[in-house]
Amino acid sequence: MEQLAINGGNKSIGYKIPSWGDISGRNIGEEEKAAVLEVLDSGHLGMVNGKKVAELQRKWAEKFGVSTAVAVNSGTSALHSALVFANIGAGDEVLVPCATDMGTVIAVLLQNAVPVSMSIF
Repeated sequence: MEQLAINGGNKSIGYKIPSWGDISGRNIGEEEKAAVLEVLDSGHLGMVNGKKVAELQRKWAEKFGVSTAVAVNSGTSALHSALVFANIGAGDEVLVPCATDMGTVIAVLLQNAVPVSMSIF
């Protein structure tokens, strides 16, 4: 058996991974910075008057060959949107992982559905 990385062996990932405390592994270039500044300078940070969200949704729909794509602000919002589009409603049971973020359960509860923990044991 190879020596563990903690004991001097090879690391499984050979590059730096960014974290909250150390952003040095991030790869944000000038193009990304310019895109963010374009939105900030426009004063339109949402989809009501701004054009970037609609453009993003259109490009994603084209990329995946679907009629509609919806941009959301979080994983919880994405799960909630998926449940809405699947017509999940009051009293419906929805399987959720037994070890998960609370957002998974909140998305189900927002539809007045019943989260049911699925366990492999």
